[in-house]
Amino acid sequence: MMRVAVFGASGFAGTAVIERLLARNDVEVLAVIHSDGSAWRLFRRLDLTLEQVDILSRQQVKNVLKGVTHVVNCTRGTDHVMIDGLKNLLEEAKHAQVQRFVHISSVLIYGDKPSPDSVHETARPDPQTNAYGILKLKQDQLVQAAAQAGLPSTILCPPNIIGPSSYLLNGLVNMIKQDQFGLLDDGKTACATVDVANLAKAIELALFHGKGDGTRYFVTDNYNTTWAELAEHLLPLTGKTQTICITKQEIERHTRVPNISYNPLRSFKHLVGSNVREALRLDPLLCKVDLFFRGLVGKLPGDMEEKVRLSIEGPTVIAKVTNAAPINWQFCSAQMRGVYHSCDLLQKELNYTPEFTFHESMNAYINWHNTMRGYDTEFANILKRLA
Repeated sequence: MMRVAVFGASGFAGTAVIERLLARNDVEVLAVIHSDGSAWRLFRRLDLTLEQVDILSRQQVKNVLKGVTHVVNCTRGTDHVMIDGLKNLLEEAKHAQVQRFVHISSVLIYGDKPSPDSVHETARPDPQTNAYGILKLKQDQLVQAAAQAGLPSTILCPPNIIGPSSYLLNGLVNMIKQDQFGLLDDGKTACATVDVANLAKAIELALFHGKGDGTRYFVTDNYNTTWAELAEHLLPLTGKTQTICITKQEIERHTRVPNISYNPLRSFKHLVGSNVREALRLDPLLCKVDLFFRGLVGKLPGDMEEKVRLSIEGPTVIAKVTNAAPINWQFCSAQMRGVYHSCDLLQKELNYTPEFTFHESMNAYINWHNTMRGYDTEFANILKRLA
């Protein structure tokens, strides 16, 4: 019998793959979690073994992999966890003679502005300045190196993950409610998605099929949806009648990285500014130095003292009070990716077909959302008013 260890089991994708594997009679499932804070769905299962493991501990990873035949990596965390933790996992999986290692990557390895040819996996990954994409690409490279060194491995590369309890959809609903989300070009841009259950199916297939040579596969719902279509499904949950519109120029202006050149005068002004001086005064000696220079400035004529203060700190700025939450420009910039990712290779080599369509996935999310908030009860009207 196969014994599958799912690392990152309490996460969105990890929980879905565990529930799928538990439906099989030929698989024993081991749920590996870092903490029990979000593992409530797993604790309900009496047919499931849970292990709490810190993957930064090589010994803990070694111990939990005893008798394990297959591994699924759905972990997320700090840079240290995602790189050094993965190294531990790969090395110990090889020593344990694991038969298949399945790793979850991300389409962000192709960057925030992917090239048009990234519709297929043969495109050269280029995460550009996307920090998460850079980390995921480093992970992919570690997995591919492990595959070449003898650990049979497969990489699955999902886009936006949707379905009941989706983090993405939950966040989008809240942003639309608070006018923090705007549609770019009336929402006509591409929005690649995969239902979490479809991703779980792809993980299951990767455990049993494929060459295990470190190949990367896109996994999607095989449907070319748009951001407008996504927002249209969610709008009835928000109390809004329409979604605000934004332009490409606005996104670029608000997400542009400032080009800061070195300026000695600006650095000096920052060093002697009130915020820095306040921190430095925590040191007794530096506090005495600060008091000495403040005393010198205080002996200057009144108008001269004010000019010195203004030249260093500038005029006092009073922030404009507003009740409106700012648009989440970083999230909105995802609409500029504009690329669908084909799952043809996954269909061809692993016989993948999505079990749920995009529309079925969105309807399932809406039903989950309404159930979780009690909107399908007799108190629905009161609850909607309170929300």
